[in-house]
Amino acid sequence: MDRLKGAFYGLSRTLESVLPLDLLWWLLLPLSALLAARHLRRSRVDLPVRSLPRRESDPKPSEQASWRHLTEFQTHWWLLGWLDRLGQPRWQRRIEWQGVEHLHRALIDRPVIVVTLHTTSVVALAALIRSLGITTAAAPADQSWFRSSSRLRKVALAEELGATVFRRGASREIIDYLRPGRAIVLPVDHVQARSIDVACGEATVTVGTGPFRLARATGSALVPVLITSSGPWRYRIDVLPPAPQAHVESGSVAGSASYVVAQLLPLAAREPDQAMQTLVDAVIQTRSVVSETRSG
Repeated sequence: MDRLKGAFYGLSRTLESVLPLDLLWWLLLPLSALLAARHLRRSRVDLPVRSLPRRESDPKPSEQASWRHLTEFQTHWWLLGWLDRLGQPRWQRRIEWQGVEHLHRALIDRPVIVVTLHTTSVVALAALIRSLGITTAAAPADQSWFRSSSRLRKVALAEELGATVFRRGASREIIDYLRPGRAIVLPVDHVQARSIDVACGEATVTVGTGPFRLARATGSALVPVLITSSGPWRYRIDVLPPAPQAHVESGSVAGSASYVVAQLLPLAAREPDQAMQTLVDAVIQTRSVVSETRSG
């Protein structure tokens, strides 16, 4: 099986180098759909949603709609096999960057923590930032990255191609890594031991406090970024101004979290069908004050 997967990987890299990318996307679509169908059989999926936050009145998505959603999600994984090629013009022409100057300016004199939300294409975000020549790491909060054999192979492949992927509990390694000019991508809507509830309009968003505490410990800038898909292997990446450094340096998790959510949630709400389950679960339709909760 490993030999077969190795052969397929080699073939995919050969095809990527010679075929138009739109044609390659369509050639790989049946396999993406097959993988999506297998995932749908193994776990219950209640996506996509019609609004973010999800309304109780919204109808439940059909199984076919969930399958299409998962198929779209699967298509973005292919980019991990071509990490070393995403800086080429043929790929860069497929990316619409909005506000990327905020990222470049922040990196001049400090490290950057790219804070984001779980959209279907978030798996490609660190790779596409890295394609700009920025040293960029990822630290997946979902521990299936380090338990699932298929995801472990993807992590190994990414590292083989020069990417840095941190495991859970690697706080000291991440702190040592964060130096001026380097970035790390951290989703804030994956809650682990500590969380904070942030009011945003009529919604309350639960976010983990880890990225905000890490920013204070390392003097990093917190730059909100959201990636959405605009077509087959075509992306829009919105880079927002960094969170006020005064919040970061004072350790005001509530201030930084409120800023980040206010920047990112309206963008994610424009494309609710691209929200992953983690994001849907983090956003509740209710009015609430900001409050900290601790567990574990």
